[in-house]
Formats: sequence, C-alpha cells, structure tokens
Amino acid sequence: MGTLEPLLPVPACQTKTGGHPENWPRWENVDGIRYVVDNDAKWRALPADSPPWETAYGFF
Repeated sequence: MGTLEPLLPVPACQTKTGGHPENWPRWENVDGIRYVVDNDAKWRALPADSPPWETAYGFF
C-alpha cells in the first residue's frame, strides 16, 4: 500500500487530540473498499477475512 499511504489521513491515535488504535490495518480496509468497487458488491458481501463491513464502510 506504499502508493496510497501518503494520501490517507493520519490515524486518530497519532494526533494531539488522541483516539483509540485502529483494530484493522489500513491496507485491509482499502482492500475491502476495492473489493466492493471492483465487484460491484454490497458492503455486507465482503469476504469473511476482510474487516467487518461497518469498519470498511466507515473508512470509505
């Protein structure tokens, strides 16, 4: 994910205001988004090894 990483916002846990650490690596969220877009699938149809659909959708 080296090409996309500079375009993503800084994780909330690394900002001054803080936040909780992310449960899923960012590249898995991006892969989930790509799966939905590439396959014209519904969010709830993400594969079992992907993050929960709510997580990927929220990241989207």
